[in-house]
Amino acid sequence: MGLGKTLETLACIVGNPPSEEDKQNGLRKTLVVVPANAIRQWQEEVFKHGNNVLAAHYKASDTSNEGLLEISDIWVTSYHEVSSHYPSNELIRSQEGDDSLTPEDCELLRRKYLGPLMTMKFYRVILDEAHIIKNHVSHTEFRTMNTKFLGHALFELPTPHLLDDIKIDLSREEQLIYRRVEDIFRKKAVDELGKTSQDAWKRSSWNYVLRLRQAVSHPFLLETLMRKHFETVDIKWLISQLKAIQTKTPFVRQVGRWCEERLKHLKEPDQEDLPMDGMEAEFDMIPQLRRVEQQGQAQAGEDPKELCRRCGYFSDDQFQPKCGHRFCHECIMCHVTEAAAGAEQTLPCYPCRKLVANIQDAMNISTAAQKNSKQQKKQVRGGWRRLLAPKARARGDDVNGTQPISQANLQSLFLHESDKNKERALTPSSKTTALKDMILKWRQLYPDEKIIVFTQFVDLGRIIGRMLQDEDIDFLYYFGSNTHEEKHQAIRDFGSKPNIHVLVALNLACANRVFVVDLWWNCAIESQAFGRVYRMGQQKQTWFARLMVKNTIDERIAELQAKKLEMIAETIKEHDASNKRLTVDEVAALLGKVIRNDEGEIIDIVADYIDDEGEEDEETSEEGQ
Repeated sequence: MGLGKTLETLACIVGNPPSEEDKQNGLRKTLVVVPANAIRQWQEEVFKHGNNVLAAHYKASDTSNEGLLEISDIWVTSYHEVSSHYPSNELIRSQEGDDSLTPEDCELLRRKYLGPLMTMKFYRVILDEAHIIKNHVSHTEFRTMNTKFLGHALFELPTPHLLDDIKIDLSREEQLIYRRVEDIFRKKAVDELGKTSQDAWKRSSWNYVLRLRQAVSHPFLLETLMRKHFETVDIKWLISQLKAIQTKTPFVRQVGRWCEERLKHLKEPDQEDLPMDGMEAEFDMIPQLRRVEQQGQAQAGEDPKELCRRCGYFSDDQFQPKCGHRFCHECIMCHVTEAAAGAEQTLPCYPCRKLVANIQDAMNISTAAQKNSKQQKKQVRGGWRRLLAPKARARGDDVNGTQPISQANLQSLFLHESDKNKERALTPSSKTTALKDMILKWRQLYPDEKIIVFTQFVDLGRIIGRMLQDEDIDFLYYFGSNTHEEKHQAIRDFGSKPNIHVLVALNLACANRVFVVDLWWNCAIESQAFGRVYRMGQQKQTWFARLMVKNTIDERIAELQAKKLEMIAETIKEHDASNKRLTVDEVAALLGKVIRNDEGEIIDIVADYIDDEGEEDEETSEEGQ
């Protein structure tokens, strides 16, 4: 991974062409079989490095490039295409009209139905990512960076820099929310011990661990948890406590000390002090909590119909179709967009599936706009899909106008509430503030270098996108919800456009600075992430940094990673103990300090840290005097 296999393979093709005798025998072309998403990359690599060598994409159903295929030295095709040229027994029986054919009979008839790729002669066949065609565990041999060929290093790369983990503190506001959630989860985990099977307990506790990981990244990621599991009294308590904290110690003062300290490590010895710009955002989550409180009150009331039937929120700008079910304006617009993207010709209501006939009202089309022209009337009559006008870059969109969506395909209502106030910056978290600080300073010190930000949560990626947008930093997304074309364009633009400085989520050799915002369980995946930047083609020194929050689940995950690495170092074999799933003890340890009785049974899980909140309060009050 990351050692330039594509380039080496291309060098082999160019440097070892077929002989005249081979050509006379029909052995002229090289067939390269790759995953479907790598076809275009192979074609571009051949175009860039292959001199006079030509490459064409082979697809039996595409007859438009037959001329190019005829003169091309390399055919690039997918594994799926190759498999389609090898007929199955079922296909042979169907073609022969005889269901009684045995596998042996089918084998004798198979050549009759083979596709072109199975009958053509190729000088060379290359399988890229060949493990795709294996059902068993593949064996891989690794070459170290010290491997030499003819007295020279085989792989020469710029110096890598693995920075110490950047450890930060939660703000008072985040600490209040995180500790509340963590305490609830610990109590639930202990209560469930012995009442369910070990597998069921691990599944529920694993979900608690996931929520804690989200909580340390940004409290907005707890939206689903708060809406579904928090009581109204919990929300009221959080609102009152957050109000008290905000009047005592502003968020900017809490994170300011960390930022100032961090700048000392970034600044060159002969440089002037770097300004503390872009750090003016305040932590204000009360509007979001108010929405959750309204939802709880509406659910407790006698008329749950007041809630949006898509997101479950109470909304001031509700839309009511003729069937009587209510939607908030944001959700009905999302519903329209999704249906249009899926080429649907009707727009059904979620609960009753009745046609939403008055969609025009939901889209706020004014009477004046409707009467603007006969052409517009014609478009409206032609179907509701045409009411969707090309949109300008929305809040959180990258420079290509894309924005990832979550697996549930629902907009974050916390983000939607924040987006309403366009004059105010998005509520920050300690992690996103530290990330922004590092990005701003790196951009100031090294304006020509590019940065990749890895995150495992879609909504955190959208939060980071808004943060970058507020700072006028051009960036791109690369998430699973992006279309293939959007992904390809993001890769191309990030590598070729100097004004685009940040990529959220992917890994490319055209960047040389990497942030990991959410730790992976498997440290090998983190190594792979860095390896995709520290690879052949990299011209600059590389920097890799992880953001961690002290006294939280981040540190427990780091400890777990260290234990796994130690286990692997002691036992290097094909199926070692490190491949096993986490045990009950390991999952419990991710929630805190495990307490056992004399028989060794888990009886409690308690905090594994001592908060210094009280000391900081005294220090802050002294500073204010």
